[in-house]
Amino acid sequence: MLRIFKTIMILSVTFSMTFADNITPSHLYDYRSDQIVIKTANNNVDVFSIDELAGRISLAKGLDNAVKPVFSKRLVKSEAIAEAIGLFRVYTVRVEQNTDIPKLCADLNRNKDVEWAEPVYIIPQNIVPNDPIYAQQTHLPQMQMAEAWDVAKGDSTVPIAIIDTGIDFTHPDLENQIWINPGEFPEEKFPGLDSNNNGIIELIELKNWGYSDSLYKLQDFNDDGDTNFLDLLTSN
Repeated sequence: MLRIFKTIMILSVTFSMTFADNITPSHLYDYRSDQIVIKTANNNVDVFSIDELAGRISLAKGLDNAVKPVFSKRLVKSEAIAEAIGLFRVYTVRVEQNTDIPKLCADLNRNKDVEWAEPVYIIPQNIVPNDPIYAQQTHLPQMQMAEAWDVAKGDSTVPIAIIDTGIDFTHPDLENQIWINPGEFPEEKFPGLDSNNNGIIELIELKNWGYSDSLYKLQDFNDDGDTNFLDLLTSN
């Protein structure tokens, strides 16, 4: 997370004006109520000495956390480039609760010792799946799934029961995600079936399992050119 934040900060510092027409205006985002980010005009400016911050810097989490440089010299690849663009003059500043953040930043931006000051914006993740047919699945926007994925993306370890007329378990999105009841494939009758020993019977393990003569292997029993759950049902 720290690396992502620093990457965003670099892009903001160096390219904010270049792409101004293609990004959401910053005033449309929420921001932290207890912190700002500031870039001093030169290396000689002491953040604690800036008039507009007098009495507003919060020491609730200690002096070391009150004003912190965003970029560390030991983490940058080129210290010379970082110095040239002023990365080491960028700081996060914790401020007292109930501080009027936009007004404070506006006041700081009028100070000759400050190159710029901004709220710490809370940028949504805007999660979009890499599914090549995502655009064809019109029900997902109707369900506002993109907004839901910004909050949580689910957990692949949690089995989900589908209460419906049925599903296409050969669908590429589902084929290798279907939970198979391990109770129907006891170890004494299907030795070594759970080949990765994770306690979950997977379709690929059913495909690969069998004795040397392959008599019991899952095969293309229905001759549809693919080995999938339909074959599992056919073989039974």
